[in-house]
Amino acid sequence: MNFPERPPSPTDLSSVDVSTIDERIHLEQSNWIFEHDSKEYTYDYSKDKWIPRKRQLDELEDDNDNDNDNDDDDDDEQVNKSHIKKARTEQMSKLKQKLSELKQKKTTTTAAFISNLPVTITSQEIADLFSKYGSIALDKQGNPRVKLYTATNTHEFNGQALVIYNKPESVTMAIDMMDGTTVKDTTIKVEPATFSEKPKKDYSNEIESIKQKLKSRHPAVVILTGMFRKSDYDETLQQDIILDINDECAKLDINNDDIHSIQFMPETEEIHIKFTKQQLAEICIQCFNDRWYDGLKVAASLQQ
Repeated sequence: MNFPERPPSPTDLSSVDVSTIDERIHLEQSNWIFEHDSKEYTYDYSKDKWIPRKRQLDELEDDNDNDNDNDDDDDDEQVNKSHIKKARTEQMSKLKQKLSELKQKKTTTTAAFISNLPVTITSQEIADLFSKYGSIALDKQGNPRVKLYTATNTHEFNGQALVIYNKPESVTMAIDMMDGTTVKDTTIKVEPATFSEKPKKDYSNEIESIKQKLKSRHPAVVILTGMFRKSDYDETLQQDIILDINDECAKLDINNDDIHSIQFMPETEEIHIKFTKQQLAEICIQCFNDRWYDGLKVAASLQQ
């Protein structure tokens, strides 16, 4: 028998050229299935080969006639198989279409923000759900980087979580596959984890006014709170936040030479950004204050 070649791993589909996938196989519950002569085979990556799959075909509902003879039963089975084969072909076609769309999208963030999760779900369950769409980054203990957010007043899980992947393509695929789906009877929302956009406003006049009013060239320090929680803090998170701060400052024409230092205060959950000029610090405050970052509301103020 001429079996299909080794199929791509279901977790790496976002980086696969869809034209290379064998037309004779289809994906079912994260397993590749090959059907030949009414027999099914599934690909076993541990054995690196196709192995027989024992599975009964689902029966079509037939409420109007339960007394068909054997010939009718045989006909029904053929119709059933035909419907299943057609459904699988359509499913594979949709998957390839989604993969093609992924190639056209540009996603730079490697983090997916999930909201409206059931409060009973665990971080491991979230990792199991979202690892299907790409490799999840690991923390220094070797655990998947899945963060559960808690309510400020009760410190109980608030239904929001962050999943950090190794590749941005995984975020796009997770959004396409999981956004709007039902998890434990709850419809979840999946989106890129980025700074939330405030209502569009032209800051050019305000920035120019600040530049004219503030003539001081002395360094100034901006204090940011609400960028992270003490329980989530580690070196990797610190580097991610620094990159985001630098990116946002660059949009305001504030480059790295304008920033003396960025210091983290884990105990007080603060970030201190020291600018070369006070007017740059004021511009930074206008940009960062009252924004949302990974589910947390940011507050920005000038150090007295």
